[in-house]
Amino acid sequence: MLGTLAAGLILAAISSITYVAYKHPAGYRRLSVLIMALSWAGALLFVGFDLGFVRATAVHLHDSLAADSTRTLSSVRYSIDSLYNFTTPIWRVGMIWGLLSVYLFFLGFLPTILGLGAKPDAK
Repeated sequence: MLGTLAAGLILAAISSITYVAYKHPAGYRRLSVLIMALSWAGALLFVGFDLGFVRATAVHLHDSLAADSTRTLSSVRYSIDSLYNFTTPIWRVGMIWGLLSVYLFFLGFLPTILGLGAKPDAK
């Protein structure tokens, strides 16, 4: 149910951005700068969270193993497993950001591709 709602919202956002790029190219150029800035911030936030989580887990593993020389990696396996459960694979963030960037760049040239040239915005 939640996946259907998310897919619907994403489709509505893509359709709206495409409509604005088609009908109001000058307004879209301003909007695309904001969207790109927000996508950069989101990608950096995900990567920063993941790197911070990996660093914190590595420090925890180091401290746990250094405190007791008889402990093995299998005794702190929960920490290693948490890396797989709570981090987002970097390739997914890069793929989503890359696809969004390419699509926004394509929409910037949409009026030219459709032969509309540099017409002023229609009201």
